[in-house]
Amino acid sequence: YKEQRKQYDTFHHKTVEAGEYTFCFSNEFSTFAHKTVYFDLDLGDESTDIGADAEAGDGAHATALTQLESSAYAIHESLRLVVDYQNHHRLKERIGREIAEYLCERFKLVRRTNCSYCRCGVLAKCTCCVNFLTSQFQGEALEARSEYDFGCRRHFDLP
Repeated sequence: YKEQRKQYDTFHHKTVEAGEYTFCFSNEFSTFAHKTVYFDLDLGDESTDIGADAEAGDGAHATALTQLESSAYAIHESLRLVVDYQNHHRLKERIGREIAEYLCERFKLVRRTNCSYCRCGVLAKCTCCVNFLTSQFQGEALEARSEYDFGCRRHFDLP
């Protein structure tokens, strides 16, 4: 079985030989994005179903089904289809949840990074302002002190 670029698919395989089987999944078309593969193994003999004898054409003994048996078989097949649809919707929900959690984690990381950049920027600006103002006030303070000490005494003749 080989399919490409499918989001959801169903594959039925009936084994001929007893033994161990191996599953191989490939992600060769999208190596950057993570993929999750779900599979469901149904173990059992399909020929034990009610309608299997009637559908088998390889020399099996075909029996006529009563209306009740036909209805039960139709309901059984419909329920099997419902289970398949439920699995499909569960998988879609799971994929949506994983994508949402991934996006939430990425958003948190970007938010923390931006916050730390803003903090570093504010700290750098504050440091620059403090250094600039400190150097300005020290220069003005020396000039003011020298004017007060010398200028005021000269003008007012303080003792």
